[in-house]
Amino acid sequence: MPDNHQGPAVYLANAEVLAMGFTGTDVADRGTDPETDAVHGLVASRLLAADWRHWPAPERDALEGVWRAWWQSALHHHPAGQHITDVLETVSVGTGALAPWLAIWSATRTETADRHLADALDSWLRWGELADLHLGFYNELHATPELLPWLLSLENGRIHAAQLVEIEHIAYR
Repeated sequence: MPDNHQGPAVYLANAEVLAMGFTGTDVADRGTDPETDAVHGLVASRLLAADWRHWPAPERDALEGVWRAWWQSALHHHPAGQHITDVLETVSVGTGALAPWLAIWSATRTETADRHLADALDSWLRWGELADLHLGFYNELHATPELLPWLLSLENGRIHAAQLVEIEHIAYR
C-alpha cells in the first residue's frame, strides 16, 4: 500500500464527501465505470495506509462517527446515494471488520434495509463475486467467509427465495 504523506484532515474530508453522497456515481450506474466504482474501496484502503487507528483521538472518533452515521443512514434510505455495497465496503475495509456492520444490518428490520440486501445480493450474484468476495482497492478484506454464514443465518423472508437458492449453492458446493 502507498505511504501516507497527507494528514488526517485530508482523509476525514474524503470520508465526509463519500458519506454525503458526492462521489459522482449514481446507483443506477453501478458497475459501468470502474474508476468511480473503485472510489469507495480506494478511500478505505488509503485510510488504512494512513494508519488512521493511530491518529489523535478526536480524528479517530470523528472518522468512526462518520462511518456509523453513514451506514445507519444508508440502511434507512433507498436509494442511499451510493450503492449499499460501496458503503459496506468503505466502512468494513476502513475498520478492518465486517461483522459489526453486518450486525447493524441484521438488527435493522425495515423494508428499506431488506431492499438494500436484495440489491447487494443482486450485484454480488450477478457479477459472480459472492463465492470469493474481496473488499477494498487492494482486496484487503476477504468478505465471503463471514458474509455467507451471515446471509444463511438471517431470518426467513429477508432474502428472496431465488437468491437464497443461489447463496446455498455457493455455500454448500
